[in-house]
Amino acid sequence: MNVFMKYILVFVALCLAQSVSGQTFNQFKKAAEESFLKGDYYSASYYFEQANEQKPDRGEILYQWGEAARLFNAPQYALDIFSKIKKSDRKQFPKLNWSKAKCFFMLGDLDKAAETLTLKKGFNQSLKKEYEQLNNQIQWAKQQNRRDDIIAIDMPIGINSAWSDTAPFPTGAAFFFSALKYENQEKNIRLGRVYEYNHATKKQKKIDLKEIDETYHWSNWKLGLDKKTAYFTLCNPQNDNQCTIYRTEKVNEKWSRASEMPTPINAEQSSNSHPFEAIWKNEKVLFFSSNRAGGQGGFDIWYVHLYEDGTISEALNMSQINTVHNEVTPFFDGNEFYFSSERELGFGGYDIYKWDGINLVENVGLPLNSGFDDIHFFKDKENVYLSSNRIDSEKLDKKSGACCHDIFHFRTKSKPKDKEKTNNDIVSSNRDSLLVESEKKLTSIEMNEEVKKKTVSISKAQIKIQKEAKELVITGSKLEKYSKIKGKPKVYKKAVVYFDNDFPKKANTRKEIRDYGLLYRTYKNRKEVFGEKSSQSNRQRVELFFENDLELGKEALDAIIEEALVKLETGIKVELILTGFTSPRAKDDYNWALSERRINSVVNYLELISQGVLKKYLSSKLLTIKHNPRGETTASKTISDKITDKLGSIFSIEASLERRVEVEIAY
Repeated sequence: MNVFMKYILVFVALCLAQSVSGQTFNQFKKAAEESFLKGDYYSASYYFEQANEQKPDRGEILYQWGEAARLFNAPQYALDIFSKIKKSDRKQFPKLNWSKAKCFFMLGDLDKAAETLTLKKGFNQSLKKEYEQLNNQIQWAKQQNRRDDIIAIDMPIGINSAWSDTAPFPTGAAFFFSALKYENQEKNIRLGRVYEYNHATKKQKKIDLKEIDETYHWSNWKLGLDKKTAYFTLCNPQNDNQCTIYRTEKVNEKWSRASEMPTPINAEQSSNSHPFEAIWKNEKVLFFSSNRAGGQGGFDIWYVHLYEDGTISEALNMSQINTVHNEVTPFFDGNEFYFSSERELGFGGYDIYKWDGINLVENVGLPLNSGFDDIHFFKDKENVYLSSNRIDSEKLDKKSGACCHDIFHFRTKSKPKDKEKTNNDIVSSNRDSLLVESEKKLTSIEMNEEVKKKTVSISKAQIKIQKEAKELVITGSKLEKYSKIKGKPKVYKKAVVYFDNDFPKKANTRKEIRDYGLLYRTYKNRKEVFGEKSSQSNRQRVELFFENDLELGKEALDAIIEEALVKLETGIKVELILTGFTSPRAKDDYNWALSERRINSVVNYLELISQGVLKKYLSSKLLTIKHNPRGETTASKTISDKITDKLGSIFSIEASLERRVEVEIAY
């Protein structure tokens, strides 16, 4: 099976598994075991769940159900299932601790993974090697430092969706990517297609190709060096998603009829995918991945020479980087070679690696990699793109957290070329983070004496200390221009930020709660879902809520943080008052705790985007943060609190407006 088309099974299962009814326990169990053997772990999980409903809490069903969940990359869901296995039944499953440790490892909880990974006495010693391998992986991961030169950036709204979004290829005003969202109504399944997003119009369109089989998946679109040639893959869902590489050219602004690449590239009885054209050792080549015979094992990276006369060399195996594990999605920018691999010492799933072109292969580290599958690396100057099904991606199945890949954007921090250029303090906005890029920090703003021209760029705002006017001007955000000479500044005093229903989830400690930036991005991508679930008369209000209340609330929060930083740098004491609210859907005590979690997510966001700058002000008491959880105490009595009434208690505008944190600044 093409390893990256395995998620298609999830889509098929979502469409078909739910239609099964009237089956007996034995029939569900049999269907689950058959699906498991085929590698269709999502369907297996569904059938095991149905079997468990008919005969609850049987150890063998719970264990297999948990294993199926783990194998379709739903580690938290798997842990929840494993926890239901009775103590008296656990001895039956010698690999249980290994499976649980693997889940914790995927979630990034390395301490819990190490603590869980114990091989009990009397257990099958043949498992010892697997336990040792996982332990080595955990210990390796513990020694790796999170890179501080990488900052995450929001992707434009409209690219990522609940369906799998992969293979980013930015070029000029266009952004090409693949998405598994094209609906084949006749087959009742979703199919992969290539889309082009226009940054100027903020719209996307599906690439139309002539005479291409509509029942196949089209994906992995990559432009050639001339930008007029495009390579892509066609994958046959009826043949274990076996993929073939195709080529097309742009003629009169339209893509011509595509043609299959010849045998050196498309080997028979194999899957060939992930084409990428580049200049390698002064010659034009096409890199790709293939599981053909003659490789190191599984999928390997291969390449062919593309000669000027149109001929192609034999395929050559990149034996310097290939292993017995899968190596896929090659990328070469003329200087550095990147690819993804499932090799043992990594953070989990597929990790991205860099090769120096000679011998050294190194893991690119966190946060580019995660405990999940990180693939399709693409680098353009300081911008980095990749696709991943990590926790932060939109989940198609909310219950289990199953599926899918999203496209993630990062930016690398450039190093100053010489000391002469590091005299200015620069704070740049990357994603929702503030990163101090210079060694020198702005400690005071003297408004009554001449100051050399400096620029501090914070988030979307730009603060200019101008020698001539002796005034502080803030531009580029919702903050208005103001001057010390003219009097009191006009700035935001309050921001209201909004949350999706029942988010953030429960956690053992505050630091385990996600920061508001992640919650905001996930919520923002749910606009279409809320529109579909709302009544026809409310859809326009939903649109306005997401475009105005949600987005402007986030902007106002950033503006308040900017102002707080400016005040703190001048030695002014600042207090932030955070008041949390919920809709009335759950019980009082639950909502009270939920409102506190929402406050904590904003606090986590404050700490994250300041890159630790705010921490010193908290320690010095120059900054204080007041928590004021209110739960549902102020929610309107007209809002539905019925669990069964999702339209009224979750998707209504009235309920959405109650799920908030109000942030006020005082100084």
